[in-house]
Amino acid sequence: MITARTTDLHRRLLLIGWLAVIVIAALLRLWQIGLQVLIDDEWHALHAIQQLEFAQVFTSFGHADYSIPLTLLLKWLGGHFGLTETMMLVLPLTFGVAGVVIAPWLTRHWLRPLEGWLFAALVAISPLLIHFSRQARPYALAIPLSFAALMCLWHWRRQAHAGWAIAFVPCAVAAAWLHPLSLLITGSALIWIFGLTAIDAWRNRPVSSWLQQLKLLLAVGVLTAAGCAALLLPPIWSDFASLADKAGMHRIRLHTLASGWHLLVGTGLTPVALGLAGLTLLGVVVMTRREPELSACLGFVFFVTAIGLWLLSAAYIFHGLVLVRYGTGLILVVLMLAAVGLAAVLERVSKPLPERLRGPGAVMLGGIALVGLWYAGPLPTTYQGINQFTGHMLYQFDYRHQRNPYRRLLELEVPAFYQGIAAEPGDWELIEAPWYFEDTLNVLPVWQQVHQRPLRIGMITGLCAPWTHGEWAPDDEQLRLRRFIHLSEPLTAADRGRFVIFQLQHPFDYARRLHDTRRCVASLEDRYGPAWYEDDNHIVFRLPPAGQVD
Repeated sequence: MITARTTDLHRRLLLIGWLAVIVIAALLRLWQIGLQVLIDDEWHALHAIQQLEFAQVFTSFGHADYSIPLTLLLKWLGGHFGLTETMMLVLPLTFGVAGVVIAPWLTRHWLRPLEGWLFAALVAISPLLIHFSRQARPYALAIPLSFAALMCLWHWRRQAHAGWAIAFVPCAVAAAWLHPLSLLITGSALIWIFGLTAIDAWRNRPVSSWLQQLKLLLAVGVLTAAGCAALLLPPIWSDFASLADKAGMHRIRLHTLASGWHLLVGTGLTPVALGLAGLTLLGVVVMTRREPELSACLGFVFFVTAIGLWLLSAAYIFHGLVLVRYGTGLILVVLMLAAVGLAAVLERVSKPLPERLRGPGAVMLGGIALVGLWYAGPLPTTYQGINQFTGHMLYQFDYRHQRNPYRRLLELEVPAFYQGIAAEPGDWELIEAPWYFEDTLNVLPVWQQVHQRPLRIGMITGLCAPWTHGEWAPDDEQLRLRRFIHLSEPLTAADRGRFVIFQLQHPFDYARRLHDTRRCVASLEDRYGPAWYEDDNHIVFRLPPAGQVD
């Protein structure tokens, strides 16, 4: 990180830079976090919690994939305390912020101070990693764990300290349970280190020494395999069809790689993405010269992972976002190499400065480059105004707007009454019902861009319909999500200052059919009186009531 070779000014600037990076990382991950609405894939675990017992969760990947360990944890929390959004997000947020410090710390022996700081900064402002940290899914946990497993192995290779080899086991097993495809990374790294150690020891060490090292690595491999088998074989054995149905379906294409690269480097601007590709390649050259064995290991891991994903041909892997999800810990490797390349350029640019100012100059230029990368990314738009759906694919599927099919949602005509709600004086909260948890059908982010009012989801289960996806029964105490409210339970005086918006017809003809909701309208009219606004597609109630509007 910061060494004695750096000047006092350089050390102070790096220290300030590190503090800024940590604070910025936390702020970006916590921005409006209490308002976020759980959507799409986050409901896979919530549906499993409602429908499955613990044993069923443990022995199945589910038709719609959920993370087995996270779902088990959430079901336990729900049964004992009542599950809230905070409980669901605390682990991804913690790992997301901690990874900003832990990932550079694990690479401190081969990254220079400026490189380590730039690595941390790229992790801190990465839109992709911020998204994973704010999502109740396993990626924010699996990414740093698989990267840590990879780095632990190399630290053992470098230092021959058994503690690093032992630390590899829980990291690799936990990453595999959270995201089984992380085994491509950790397994290939273990094979490479084992082979390299065997060859090196056979050539250069006494028999007793290399046998001891190989025995330790063999024990690590056996323990890792045993741990992964104990956790993954039960669902594979009992629910193999779930895996088989998702394999051999789609191929990685050229546009997949382009989309995935834009997501990895955090920009929708192709010139910026190409520039970062150049910096990453420069980082590869620098690291190959500095640490040839490490670079060879990383190259082997990338090769095996790429071949594995190509052969797997998983469902929807032609989408760039799906590909980078499956890449897990390699995301951090790419950012590390980009940081090394950027540092090399900054040091070259600052070389004409007096020697004592070269280090500080490189740090300041790095700060300017990072600010530029921030503005070249999607976050300034995503974090504009009130946005309770930052995880929606409208913002996350592809940072190149022209390539994002979800942008067609923006072509919808915004219902006129939202302008009236936006103009209403005072603080108002919206209750939207019925809703669709799927991103492809969820138009609420588009409407919120206009009305800029905080909202909750109104659930119709128990009011006029039986259970439907994206909801839970009023008497199910496992879930206590604060951004959702059962319309079967009358709003009290404390709930005044709200608009209850009931959608009579979805804008898209292909939307899945809900139960007959006509009884919902009658119940709401009996409870809240005449509608504040009504048309063919919506009926809106105002609490407290007011005059009709055109």
